[in-house]
Amino acid sequence: MPIRRLAFLILIVNAIVDPGAFAAPPPPQSEAVPGQSGPGTGAAPGGGAVGALQQRLSDHDARMTGVERKMELLTQRFDDQDKSLNTVLTVNGVEASRVGIIVGAIGAFFGTLITAIVVSFSIRTHASAVAEARADSRQQLQDYKEKFDTLAEEGRRNAEQIRSMLDDALGRTSDYFEKIRAIHDNIARLHGEAESGSQKLKALIEEAERRQSPQPAGMSAPTSSRTGQGGLALAALGALPASAQGFDSWYLRGLAAHEDGRYTEALEAYARADDLAPDVAARAKLLNAEASAHWYLRQWPEALARYQRVI
Repeated sequence: MPIRRLAFLILIVNAIVDPGAFAAPPPPQSEAVPGQSGPGTGAAPGGGAVGALQQRLSDHDARMTGVERKMELLTQRFDDQDKSLNTVLTVNGVEASRVGIIVGAIGAFFGTLITAIVVSFSIRTHASAVAEARADSRQQLQDYKEKFDTLAEEGRRNAEQIRSMLDDALGRTSDYFEKIRAIHDNIARLHGEAESGSQKLKALIEEAERRQSPQPAGMSAPTSSRTGQGGLALAALGALPASAQGFDSWYLRGLAAHEDGRYTEALEAYARADDLAPDVAARAKLLNAEASAHWYLRQWPEALARYQRVI
């Protein structure tokens, strides 16, 4: 009967000081900081790109807040566990002392002092294991905190980079809008100047034609296919010899080409007639014809220069 009691007491002692009950909890699984962007994952700024950067920054801030909250809860949980462990160790110390006294008395009663020594050594071993497990848990938590702080700092740097990219994109977008607005203003100004220049050019043409009327006999007014007067030039050209090389022949050849819309060929004929003009009136008519050909070729500066010479 006493042996059974002794065995029962030993089982109670092992149950009380079992270090497995106070083993360190497994360290939390390492998780990447949400929203962290690795190299090469950045996005280029623009209307849609700016919105994407803003949304990404908001998501990153929200996830960082959630991770920091989880870290606070984990730290609080460890502190609570540490307090519970201290309480259990205190209770175990008291119980171990009591059990040691009881076992010592029983061992002395039965003459088995060696059994009491073995049990006391086992209790001390278990207590040491619990202390080591506690220190290991604290070290693991400290390592996790350091790793978390590193990841959190990297996440904050990434967030600052995103904010900088967003600010740059917004600044560039504003600059682009200003440049586009300036371009539109310049286009409107150029349209106005072109319209004004067109009106001035039309006035010069009308003035040149007015000053050339009435025309000397045998001369034909400069014309083009748009005036419907090219038949006069063709008729006059047919009355001249084919080998004629004078002013009238080249001038009329130019008018005929002008009538057919061959303005470049007309300008070549006018150039041949330029040095053969007999008087100022003939040269004025030639300049007027050249201006008209340049006009239909959209060579505005050349046309304007010849109209001004006519005037």
